[in-house]
Amino acid sequence: SNRFNAAVYPGVNTKASQMTSQRRSRTIVLAVLLSVAYLLRATLTPAFLQSHPRPNSKIAHRQCNQEDCSKQSSSRGRWSDSHLGDMRCIVATALGSVLILSNAAVSTAAKFMDCGGAPLCGVLTLETGLGEGPYKQDAPVVHGLWPQVGTFGSSKCLKPKTSEAAPKQIYSCFSGGKLSAQLGFERHEWEEHGTCAGVKDADEYFSEVCGLSTAPLQIMAAERAAGDVELGTYAKKLEAAGFPVYAIDSKNKQVELSACSNEDGQWLLAKPLEFAAKCGGQTENLAAPKLSAPVNNPAVSTISLSQDKLQCKLNQRGPACKSDSDCGYSGCVRCAKSGFCTAQQ
Repeated sequence: SNRFNAAVYPGVNTKASQMTSQRRSRTIVLAVLLSVAYLLRATLTPAFLQSHPRPNSKIAHRQCNQEDCSKQSSSRGRWSDSHLGDMRCIVATALGSVLILSNAAVSTAAKFMDCGGAPLCGVLTLETGLGEGPYKQDAPVVHGLWPQVGTFGSSKCLKPKTSEAAPKQIYSCFSGGKLSAQLGFERHEWEEHGTCAGVKDADEYFSEVCGLSTAPLQIMAAERAAGDVELGTYAKKLEAAGFPVYAIDSKNKQVELSACSNEDGQWLLAKPLEFAAKCGGQTENLAAPKLSAPVNNPAVSTISLSQDKLQCKLNQRGPACKSDSDCGYSGCVRCAKSGFCTAQQ
């Protein structure tokens, strides 16, 4: 199997996965209803009614002779022997279904991401490569950057500003495998997630995905080289390095880092509690240069100026930093000795 086969490698926000989740919930609810219905049916059988007469019935009040009483007692015994086991099984099934349904509801609620004032928020999903099928890799790789829209979070779906055209090149963090499969996977990620990320086009989207994933993937690669196979250890290593671990996918052995963006589509890694400060407008106000006189030129954009400071470009200084964990911005690879993030390895 190939990780770039979009047909077997769906993203978290796809319509197909939403429908699967809805079908699973409906199935659980149906199981509960069927269990209850069968329980009611069992309690309304002639044997049950005969062994449990109404208080005002003749059987309950008349003096029965020995033969009648023995028949009633026998009837009660037959009902208990033939139905008691089924009744216990039905009750256990119903209670188990309710517990499953409750756990599913809690799990769904836990996955909902609140953007907290930022227009865009989502997860950068990284694979350890320890999964099965398309999730089994020789080294950790990036899966994608997924805005948490709809039932997954409060993120807006901001369409590309310049072009919705599918990617036509293979980006560095998606290299490996056959060319057609690589392009197919990139197109899948772009169509399902990138077109809601507020970027200009596919090139900007994948450049940000590769830039954001470089530093955390280096940490995961070192852990993988050391022979670690515990998913929780990868998450702890990333957290220790300052990366905002949002969730782990035990089934496919993936780690999700939380991220946010303003409406310009410049994504950065941040904890959910930091979304408003880093992507909701406060950052722009803090980063904008102070001017000695009012600005009358409408061409000047303080947002653009601040966004330039929140990303890394070749041969240019990026944001100030003290360690690599401070460089979770688009295009940034590491914290250079100069005390600024850089796009150079």
